Amino acid sequence: MSPSLSRAPVLVDYHVHSTFSEDARSTPEEIVEAALRRGLDAVVFTEHLEFPPPPGWKEPAYVPGRVLPAGEYLSALAALREARGTELEIGVGAELGLESHNLEGLGPYLERFRPHFDFVIGSLHSVNGTLVQLPEYTDRHGPAAAARLYLENLLA
Repeated sequence: MSPSLSRAPVLVDYHVHSTFSEDARSTPEEIVEAALRRGLDAVVFTEHLEFPPPPGWKEPAYVPGRVLPAGEYLSALAALREARGTELEIGVGAELGLESHNLEGLGPYLERFRPHFDFVIGSLHSVNGTLVQLPEYTDRHGPAAAARLYLENLLA
């Protein structure tokens, strides 16, 4: 997936979630329609690829057993590329939820599907079982310590 760079600017959204991620409500088809209306040249679907959390995880937004259904996801986007790929470049990717407890589980899964992914994002969504975007994370640690703890975990 590489948008034509023969003209500038090239308008691409490299971080799109659809109904294949638990935090999105738009279908891939709806996202493609919206991208076309907005004049984008390409979109890259980067659905969440999360694995079971560590013991003690308290986040209510976590959906137990929710792992990206890669076969269904890849089939759906292949069909969408076939149907709409001449109008808009459609990239297939994943956003890996990176934490020390799940790195071993992510490796084999990613290896298996690497040939099918155009783009992969690594993201640290939680530290010690708490989502970093929740106020309780910053409240618990204070702004400076919360940022330091996040960066330490990101670089670990």
